[in-house]
Amino acid sequence: MQIDPLLPCYCNALRQASRVVTSFYDDAFRPLGLRVSQYSMLQVIRSEPGITTGAIGLVLDSDQTTASRALATLLRQGWVVSEGGQDRREKCWTLTAKGEALLREARAIWVRAQRAVEKKLGADTIAQLQDVTSGVVHSLARI
Repeated sequence: MQIDPLLPCYCNALRQASRVVTSFYDDAFRPLGLRVSQYSMLQVIRSEPGITTGAIGLVLDSDQTTASRALATLLRQGWVVSEGGQDRREKCWTLTAKGEALLREARAIWVRAQRAVEKKLGADTIAQLQDVTSGVVHSLARI
């Protein structure tokens, strides 16, 4: 099967790059039993204790169902706790001591992974990557 080189799919190219980068970070976090998406979510919760599921979804650009499923996993691991919010359907999330300890350990791994990516791609490519991804998000966001 041959793909028409004149018709690249920008979505596929970005998804492929995202999968490769995600896999790189997931491999780094594997000894902790953590995924990079979970690390990001824990960082958001740490930065704003008592944050709602909906607010987490907004920060991470995730729908309510996906955020709820991910948070359920963090809860089962004992990394977060939830409390009721102003609305009975709303949950507010806070890190546990176990979650805080995990994040401290994960931070060192994340820093090493960041440096490895920077080394592999180079400073110029990293700067371009940040500019391009920021531009894509701002130009194509649903807002």
